[in-house]
Amino acid sequence: MKRFGVVMVAGLSLALTGCGRKGPEQTEKGDAEAQFALGFSYEKGQGVRKDDAEAAKWYRKAAEQGHALAQLKLGVCYDEGRGVAMDLAEAAKWFRKAAEQGQAEAQYYLGVYYALGWGVAKDDPEMVKWYRKAAEAGDTRGMCALGWAYAYGRELPEDYAAAMMWFRKDGMNRGGPFAGPLR
Repeated sequence: MKRFGVVMVAGLSLALTGCGRKGPEQTEKGDAEAQFALGFSYEKGQGVRKDDAEAAKWYRKAAEQGHALAQLKLGVCYDEGRGVAMDLAEAAKWFRKAAEQGQAEAQYYLGVYYALGWGVAKDDPEMVKWYRKAAEAGDTRGMCALGWAYAYGRELPEDYAAAMMWFRKDGMNRGGPFAGPLR
């Protein structure tokens, strides 16, 4: 994640200073990528003072144009009440928009929301659907959650071999306790 942050910071610096192809004028003209970058800058306090309300404002502008990562970030803002009032139904709405575009982290969060009934009706088939999409897209938390769904037979047949397969994939990606071969 730190590597991603470093790459993003370099891109944000270019976007905010106007040294790159997208300058501050692009944010006002509706460039979703520049708006997302400005939201990220406000969220992290990089190049500007940290301001969660401004971050949410710019994430919303980009999210409304279909920017999947901005949709995820706006969902997190609503989930945590950062810069906006906490609203789990609104968070679920934005997670769904990002998840439907293939954003794996949003797919995992949407699975959690269906598992717990946060902002949506509790729905185990939907939970499994979104955990599976997240897991198949490489999200390690989705892999682990799908493994537990198999282990406990939650909307899936209880299947310890399938559970261990997903736990091992998760472990191989994170170096966890299930990373090694089964004995």
